[in-house]
Amino acid sequence: MRGLDILKKHGVEFNTLTVINRKNSYRPLEVYRFLKEIGSKYLQFIPIVEQLAKEPDANGLVLLKPFSRQESSVSEWSVEPLQFGRFLQQIFDDWVIQDVGRVYVQAFDVALESWHGVPQSLCVFAPTCGLSLIHI
Repeated sequence: MRGLDILKKHGVEFNTLTVINRKNSYRPLEVYRFLKEIGSKYLQFIPIVEQLAKEPDANGLVLLKPFSRQESSVSEWSVEPLQFGRFLQQIFDDWVIQDVGRVYVQAFDVALESWHGVPQSLCVFAPTCGLSLIHI
């Protein structure tokens, strides 16, 4: 929060990326209003979904890499699919009444792009990932 205060003091705009897990998914308006309270105008919500191996590996680890073909289950802290939808829906209902044009929620922006037939700016919603320009 001290770092955020420094950014705000110097007029630096910032983006918040909030990981949504099983616990905070049940508090959408509390999360949303906190982010607005700290001055965030650009919000991203990332659902956490992690796989656990049925058996630990040689190092005793059970957390699997994405796309693992090993037998697994979803972790107890992962967000539940329907609850993540409810999380976004409750925030949308609040956002559309109070914050359109003032607060930008990435998931809503991408949905609007799709609705208007504009290519999606978020890779996971686009037909192909990897079209972003980077300079090395």
